[in-house]
Amino acid sequence: MELHEDDYWAKLVRRDDGTVSAWHSVNDHCLDVAAVLYALLEQDVVRARLARSAGQVQMSMQQVARLVVLAALHDIGKFNHWFQARRSLRPEMRAGHEQEALALISHHSQAGSDFRQLLVDFGISDWAPRETIFQLLVSTFCHHGRPRSWKERTRIPIEQLWGDNESRRPIEAVRVLLEDLREAMPEAFEPAPNDPLPCPMEFQHLYTGLLTLSDWIASDTRFFPMENAA
Repeated sequence: MELHEDDYWAKLVRRDDGTVSAWHSVNDHCLDVAAVLYALLEQDVVRARLARSAGQVQMSMQQVARLVVLAALHDIGKFNHWFQARRSLRPEMRAGHEQEALALISHHSQAGSDFRQLLVDFGISDWAPRETIFQLLVSTFCHHGRPRSWKERTRIPIEQLWGDNESRRPIEAVRVLLEDLREAMPEAFEPAPNDPLPCPMEFQHLYTGLLTLSDWIASDTRFFPMENAA
């Protein structure tokens, strides 16, 4: 499938002349990572060590499902306009996806408000105290092995990254991803007021490590080939 202007890519393969020969969408990659992390957490020893890092005897399967959904949000920063513009190889229109995602939870902007409203709309804001959700999202967005400060501001104005334009509505794209995740893992979205997600520092470190491993595995085209040939 040809890569169109309104498609959201996460990974590209280019020919020698710079044109795109294959690509993988943000949604497909995020769901791939979710599947890998879920498979890891189905292993008793991995789940037990994660529970111990949280000071728990065990992790409930709903806690696991909710952690997997949060992990699937790791690459939502790639929905931003300037990251998507990298397909054209224009050096003046380049952005990453970690700090740009952190901006959604740390900066005052319409896009940030819209994203935080999605957390309410899908019930994610009820999965743990507000500070816990914030810290787990920070850990999720900083999944490339290096901590980043959520206070560090991206050099690009937030609305240029996340505001709607004639081709794309990035926050709406996040909503679509969440709808896909709710369909794939409905148990994560069922009410459970007495089973909140934990957030000790040791737990955050182990969770982020497992997420990084899942991202590496899901990015290996031997196991997860590109879905679209251009």
